[in-house]
Amino acid sequence: MADSHSVTEKAAFLKCVTDPSTRADEFITKLSFLQDQWASDPWIFRGQNHAEWELIPSLFRKWNKHPELGYEYEFRIMDNFIQNANLINLDIASNTFSYVTRVRQLKLVQDNRPVLLHIPTTLRYIPDNQHGHALQYDFTHVAFAIAQHYGIPTRLLDFTLDAMVAAFFAWDISDRLYSLDLSHEGLGCQFEEIAELYMESPDEAIDAVRKHSEQYKKNRDSLPDEMAVWALREGALNEKTLLMLLNHPHTEISNLRAQKGVFVVHRGQIELQVTEGKQLPSYTNELMKLEPKLDIVKFTLPCSESDALSKILQRKGMDYMYLKPSFATVAEVVVRQWDERYDIRSM
Repeated sequence: MADSHSVTEKAAFLKCVTDPSTRADEFITKLSFLQDQWASDPWIFRGQNHAEWELIPSLFRKWNKHPELGYEYEFRIMDNFIQNANLINLDIASNTFSYVTRVRQLKLVQDNRPVLLHIPTTLRYIPDNQHGHALQYDFTHVAFAIAQHYGIPTRLLDFTLDAMVAAFFAWDISDRLYSLDLSHEGLGCQFEEIAELYMESPDEAIDAVRKHSEQYKKNRDSLPDEMAVWALREGALNEKTLLMLLNHPHTEISNLRAQKGVFVVHRGQIELQVTEGKQLPSYTNELMKLEPKLDIVKFTLPCSESDALSKILQRKGMDYMYLKPSFATVAEVVVRQWDERYDIRSM
């Protein structure tokens, strides 16, 4: 999985595959055109609320920042995820016995690192020195899909079969606002802290306001100017790249069913690069094998069109109530709608 592309080559490729829109309705029309081809020539889609982000799995980002975690990090954190799910009796579909099994140590482990040659591309062996065995993991198992969907770093990258779902996640910036303390909840907590501080020390409170204001401006300036939806032609993905489509049964994960979710994973042996301390490139590098506009398109839209896009998506039933169906989501949507109707926030 070596990165043989220069920065200039990648920039030229990304420019070539980008299809910009200036209006929300134009953006939706382009996505709908590809969606309409789905029956005869399937496409998959990924929405990102920052157009400059590349296609890089959460695990790669983690490894690149913390190479000391080692290649086994992905599997150890999965073990812990399943253990904790079992503690609170959460069901993980498709029987996890096939997720990891013990195999005899027949030169599968050498020099405390996995032997990666001549093994199926969906299996990985890592040492279990305590028992003198190797552990065999299948990262195409649904356990990895569930973990990825709920925030565990894995090599899987989320996509969807529905272009409108991708457009929704390109539009929805709530998680980013929360991480930057720009959400209503975050700003409200800051206000409460300053108000309490003012009662004790007005000077310190004024200084805190100044610092919060500076940080607020910095965080606001870091927000994206454009959102994006990536579209990949499924057939070309399998034929021309080392990327692999994982299409798990939607009945196994309720949110995945609602979002028509699928995953893309690299079939290459990335563990070697981790053990050698190399930076892991994004999946974009592999996608450079595809034909621009015929196999891959990156649709972009200015974030200034967010309100207009939101109205279109609402008319199409794109809302968290539909995409993350639960009683909690339904209740949250209902309360918000009634609060907005009576303008409760300003009272």
